[in-house]
Amino acid sequence: MDPSLKIFWRKCSDFVCSRQFLFVLIGIGLLLRLKYYSENLSLWLDEAALVLEILRRSFSEIFLVTNYNRYSPTAPVGFLLLEKSVIACLGSSEWALRLVPLACSVSSVFLFLPLAKKYVRVKAVPVALALFAFAGPLIYYSAQVKPYSCDVLVAIFVFLGAAHIRDAQLGPGHTIVVGVIAAVALWFSYSALFVVGGTLVVLLAFALVEKRREKSILLFWVACLAGASFLTMYFNEFAQISDNSGLYQMWQKAFMPWPIGSWASLVWLQEAFLNMFRETLGLSWAPLAAGLFILGAVVVFRKDRETAILLLSPLAIALAAAMAHKYPFSGRLVLFLVPSLALLMAEGIVYVIDKFLKRPTGVLLLSAAVFFYPVQNAADVLSRTHVFEEAKPVMRYL
Repeated sequence: MDPSLKIFWRKCSDFVCSRQFLFVLIGIGLLLRLKYYSENLSLWLDEAALVLEILRRSFSEIFLVTNYNRYSPTAPVGFLLLEKSVIACLGSSEWALRLVPLACSVSSVFLFLPLAKKYVRVKAVPVALALFAFAGPLIYYSAQVKPYSCDVLVAIFVFLGAAHIRDAQLGPGHTIVVGVIAAVALWFSYSALFVVGGTLVVLLAFALVEKRREKSILLFWVACLAGASFLTMYFNEFAQISDNSGLYQMWQKAFMPWPIGSWASLVWLQEAFLNMFRETLGLSWAPLAAGLFILGAVVVFRKDRETAILLLSPLAIALAAAMAHKYPFSGRLVLFLVPSLALLMAEGIVYVIDKFLKRPTGVLLLSAAVFFYPVQNAADVLSRTHVFEEAKPVMRYL
């Protein structure tokens, strides 16, 4: 390589790992979400149905899960109460209704950087942040009256809490705070069950293996608080949702076919795994992304087993729930997995670059293969207004 080109390439590499570049990525992530929100599109059918439920029911009916229409879309009680509060303060315009998802999505972009710094090596941080900031589904659901942006934010909070528990000494005060956070998280995100449950099981298992008795006892009490919250929510809310046969029929293909181990179930597992990168992370070359994710998981596992298992645990539990036909494993319903996917995939990308791609050409080709579609989608978000079930002109005419 030409010496001047080598110096230029080294400067580019240093800039990618710099604070300035990280702030640029955060800025782009915020810009994309704010641009999509600023379009102020009409509520589409699913959003409108959920909004009608929020408007129709009082605060007490939402909190106590009464007067529930089992044929309508639903969302976690905490999310519904936040939306109801915004409506009470700001009215029921599209701007107001989408404020909660936007706030969750914007907060997620800011919080993902400290999360990445705690879970992956320095070189992988900008890669993970870029995957997260440019993820098309995250941008799309940042301006939808749906709880999926809240799912992502809760997952990030839980992972940050897990990192704090792993690295710090737990005292009684910490235990109460962590337990309350875990318990409350379940009321704002259905998928928090997988993240909270997975991280608690992993942390408790490693504390027991390492014979850290005091930490094991404190984690047990955290698990008890979270478990009590889940049981309360289950009998108060999930029992009614489980009667919604329409939801089950709509998501039937998102459950693993029985019997488990049959050819149909194996085909489903392959498609569900690849669609996780297409529909959830918003990447075009799913097999490449899946390979980089698996490689990253192996790399992290060799370096730090606890970290790898922490990041993989929500995925494993969500798949188990889909196998048991208890939770659909598809698209937006597994958006809470994006932080884990981005972190582990970033580790895989950095490993390939360090071990196999010594020349800039190879690095650029791999970067293009991974980021071409997300960047193209970002350009599309910035360059035009998106119309989807645009009902406002019809309503004005009527």
